[in-house]
Amino acid sequence: MIDLHANPSGNSGGKILRSVSAYFPRPGFMLGVLAAMLSIFPAGAWADQHVPSEVEESPVEFDLRAVFAPDTGRVDPLVELSAAFQPDSMPLGLSSLTAGAYLRVIDNLKLGAFYRMQLGSRHDDDWISDGAGGWSWADSSRRLEHLIIADATPRVLLPFLPGEDWVGGVKARYLYNFHNGQQSLYIRPGLTYVYLVRRSPVFNLSLAYAAGIGLNFSSGIYSHDLYANGLYHLSDGVKLELRLGWNRTTWETSADGREAGLDYRYSPDIFRAGAGIIFTPDLK
Repeated sequence: MIDLHANPSGNSGGKILRSVSAYFPRPGFMLGVLAAMLSIFPAGAWADQHVPSEVEESPVEFDLRAVFAPDTGRVDPLVELSAAFQPDSMPLGLSSLTAGAYLRVIDNLKLGAFYRMQLGSRHDDDWISDGAGGWSWADSSRRLEHLIIADATPRVLLPFLPGEDWVGGVKARYLYNFHNGQQSLYIRPGLTYVYLVRRSPVFNLSLAYAAGIGLNFSSGIYSHDLYANGLYHLSDGVKLELRLGWNRTTWETSADGREAGLDYRYSPDIFRAGAGIIFTPDLK
């Protein structure tokens, strides 16, 4: 063992100190090594998950739906049951039951009124604090919400396009949510090609874009959807559909977040695939 305080021969103690210190890096070097080690890890590994962007969620979603929409003439009833899933553990996401009817005002215009019950819907204020420094999305899987919906759907034939059997339309849909009083408007322009054999439709191919606008919340357009849809006419009263789509929804600072001094906007991309069956019996 070396006694650093021993000084049997004048300045030999200083030599010993210098020789021992040579084995220990200088403070500046140690700080550099520490900074390099910290840079290896992402910031999220050291920070609390205070904003939604720091929570990992699946970017893929699947949805299924069944629709009963009989043709009764001028007034067409509609009942739709839908459910969404994520692939991680296939939990039930947003599910809804919608019922109402369309009124054909003129050949090119339908007006609709509907009532909807839904579970699993997510809103800005569902980003909550547990009071102990943790943040997460509230579990809304058992929260029943009630909505009323009104929409208008004008459509026109576009015979000047190649193939002639093209239909263009715009759906404008208003929603009021009794859970939180939110009002929103969806504008969805779309284009559909109808393949006919002996004047009977065999399949439809559609491309549409939808913009979601918060009328008394958010700061403008809060959601974008782009999707392609294929509809196969299995028989006169049964249709099968497949859908592929992309969604971007912007989440803004929640009530809990504002109380904690947070300020964020988070816009994740979700890719969706879906399938459905539509029953359209002729009841005229």
